[in-house]
Amino acid sequence: MKRKNKKHKELYFILFLILFISVGFAYLSAQLDIIGNATVRTQSWDVHFETITESTATVSSGVSSDMGAASITAGDTTEVTFTSALPLPGDFYEFTVNVVNGGTINAMLSEATNTALTADQQKYLNYTVTYADGSAIATNDAIHAGKSVTLKIRVEYKKDISSTDLPSSDVTFNSTYGMTFVQADSNANYKTTA
Repeated sequence: MKRKNKKHKELYFILFLILFISVGFAYLSAQLDIIGNATVRTQSWDVHFETITESTATVSSGVSSDMGAASITAGDTTEVTFTSALPLPGDFYEFTVNVVNGGTINAMLSEATNTALTADQQKYLNYTVTYADGSAIATNDAIHAGKSVTLKIRVEYKKDISSTDLPSSDVTFNSTYGMTFVQADSNANYKTTA
């Protein structure tokens, strides 16, 4: 019986130790919580064309006063179309259009694509898209939110060409100049003018 009591005492002691250690570990444990709130502000993305202005000196030869027309496509302010007639060497059609960042996020040009003139067309035709001041458009050029830049588009029948460079029949040059804007990052080169 002594032996049995001793075993019971040992068993009780072991249970007591397990209980004591469990409670001790419970007192030594810690609960950590990270509680936060993040508010996402309302933003808008709106890069589009506005305000076309035709050059007042669109004709260098003086033959015609109506060399073309440019317009922003109805219902799609991301597209400008133009047509021009250039009857004589020296004639040109030129207009400006504003690229407006009407959103709340700074925008940056990620890609610009241009229809290239063929070797024959380069003999008698110039086609350029630049900023209004004549500077070149480049990747990473950026527009601050709420601001704009002005582009100048010019198509010209070259004036100083030889008779062998003149086209032998009427030629239509179909052009597309594409600009892809993305959210500005640390590479942005701001060109905002207004």
